[in-house]
Amino acid sequence: MTRNPKFEFDKPTMRAIGDRCNYRCAVCCKNLGNDLVRTLTNYHHVIPSSAGDPSKQAHVDFISSAENGVMLCSLSSHTRSAKDTCHGRVAHGDGRFAGFTADPEAFKHSHHMSKEKHSDWAKRVREWATENLGWA
Repeated sequence: MTRNPKFEFDKPTMRAIGDRCNYRCAVCCKNLGNDLVRTLTNYHHVIPSSAGDPSKQAHVDFISSAENGVMLCSLSSHTRSAKDTCHGRVAHGDGRFAGFTADPEAFKHSHHMSKEKHSDWAKRVREWATENLGWA
């Protein structure tokens, strides 16, 4: 499957995602550096770009937004393979993520240490997916 550039995160969006989660992995809370110095990081779509219809502006606007993104740790010198990272487990399936799109609640550090902001965000993402994609 080829990526649709309409759904990619631009640099200001990636900065907003990083700021929201305090430049930490949304799954394991590993410090991923700051805006200037960063370990290998993946800006991950919570609602995958493959779920969107590029001809629908509402899909493009949401799927490419900071609201739909999290930072995840990626391959580093401490891991044996990409599947040993949070991005590898989310993107390629392992354990709680295997075979489906992870529920936004799985990204418990989406707002660093704010459980209330995280819960509100997860609810908004689920509501958007339910209303626009018919996900239950």
